[in-house]
Amino acid sequence: MYLLTDKGRDSYTILIAIQSWADDWIDHRVRSPVKLRHRPCQKVLQPEIVCEACGQVLTLAQGQIRMAIS
Repeated sequence: MYLLTDKGRDSYTILIAIQSWADDWIDHRVRSPVKLRHRPCQKVLQPEIVCEACGQVLTLAQGQIRMAIS
């Protein structure tokens, strides 16, 4: 039996984001049959990025990238 490493588990959110992007932008005739579902409610998962500090959903206008210069 194969168990994911911590590194593998950490990639989960990246894979969900890529799948969501593909569902939105790849031609519907060649879309993946994979649908991510939220286990408790069984609805199709719509991932969002949420601020850990305040819980607000991140929008493009609210994001900011800063480089740490040492």
